[in-house]
Amino acid sequence: MAELTPKEAANLARKVYDVKTELTWNAMLNQIASDPSLAGFNQNPSKGIGKSGWGQTSGFAYMAHGCGTHSGERLVAIRGTASLADGLTDVRCSFTYSPSGYVVHRGFALAFESIKPDIDKFFKQAGSQSSQVHVVGHSLGGAIACLTAEYLSLLGNNVTLYTFGCPRVGNGAYASAMDKLLGTHNIHRVYHEADPVSMIPLYPFVPVSNSCLGHKLPWKGIMGSPHAHFMDNYIATLADCSWRSLPTVQNHDFFASMEAWLEQAGKDGGTVKMYSCASLNQIFKALKWVLESMHNLGAAMAQFAFSGGIILIDVLAYLLYQGSLLGVTIAGYVKAILKAILKFLGRAVDSIQNVTVAFIKYVLDMFFRLLASAASRAINLIA
Repeated sequence: MAELTPKEAANLARKVYDVKTELTWNAMLNQIASDPSLAGFNQNPSKGIGKSGWGQTSGFAYMAHGCGTHSGERLVAIRGTASLADGLTDVRCSFTYSPSGYVVHRGFALAFESIKPDIDKFFKQAGSQSSQVHVVGHSLGGAIACLTAEYLSLLGNNVTLYTFGCPRVGNGAYASAMDKLLGTHNIHRVYHEADPVSMIPLYPFVPVSNSCLGHKLPWKGIMGSPHAHFMDNYIATLADCSWRSLPTVQNHDFFASMEAWLEQAGKDGGTVKMYSCASLNQIFKALKWVLESMHNLGAAMAQFAFSGGIILIDVLAYLLYQGSLLGVTIAGYVKAILKAILKFLGRAVDSIQNVTVAFIKYVLDMFFRLLASAASRAINLIA
C-alpha cells in the first residue's frame, strides 16, 4: 500500500474544489492527465453530486482510479461547503446516526447521504476490490470524508482517511469506533492550532480519533484566524514533511496534569491569556475532562442527544451545574473553567461566588459565539 504523503493529500484536498461547477470541472478534465496535484489519480474520473443545506445540487467529490505507484488504488476527495456553516455554528444542534450506528452531527450525515449514490455507482462500476481507498477532505468536506471512510470500510475496503481543518463529527463512542474500524495508523487529522473550524462543535463532539488527536501544526497569530483554515496555508505549512516528522498529539498528552491546571485556574485564571491558541486548547481539555469525570451524568447527555434540535449550550450549562452540586471538588473545577473562559475572553474576574445555570450559560454562550463567528468567517472565505 502506497500511502499518500502529506503534500499529496493536501494538494488533492485543494484540487477537489474544482468539481464545484461545470466550468471548473470541464477545465479540470482537460488538464487531468498531466496534473501533478492529482498524485496519479486520473484514471476513469467521476464527479460526486451532493445537495447543499439549501437543497441546491453541485459537485462535491472527485473520484478516480490511481496509476503508477498508486495503481490498483482509488481516491475519493470531498470539498468543503459554506452551505453547512449555519448548522455547524448554530447553538441549536441536531444528532443522528453514522453508517455504523454512532452519534454524529445531523448536518454532516445529510450531506454524506446526498453524495452516497454517486459513491456507490463509482465503486460498483469499478468492479473488483481495490488494494486501498484514500479518502480526503478539507473543512466541512473533511467531516463528510469521515463518514465516507466509515461507510467504505464497512463495505470491506482498506481505507485511509486524510482531513485538513476538519470539524468534530461525532461523540467519543464514534471516535473509538473509527479507531477500530480504520485503524489509528490510517487516520490522518491535520489542523493548524489556530484553525477555528477544527474547534467546533463543542463537547460532546470530539476529534475523529480517540487514540490520536491528530497532527497539530503551528500557526503564528491569534486564535480563530480565518487564514489558518485556508488550504493553501496548510500546503505551505506542510511543505515536504512526512507523516512521521509531523507533530502528533496523543490522547494521554491531552489530560496531562489537568487537576493541577484547574487548581491554578481556580485561583487567578492560571496561565490563560486572551485569545491565545494554547489557552483555548487547555480550556477544551478541561471542559472535556470535567464533564467526563461526572460518570453518572453520561445518561443525562444521552437523554438530551435525541430530543430534537437541542441547544447545546443549555445542555452543557445544565450538566456543569449538576456537576457543581456533586461536591466541593467538582464545584471548584466548574468555577475554574468559568474563570479561565472569562479570562480568555478578556473579562477576567477575581472570584465566582454563586454558580447558577443562567451564569454558566451566559459564559458558555459568549465563548461559543466567539468560536462560531471565527469559524463562519473561515468557511465562507474558502467555500
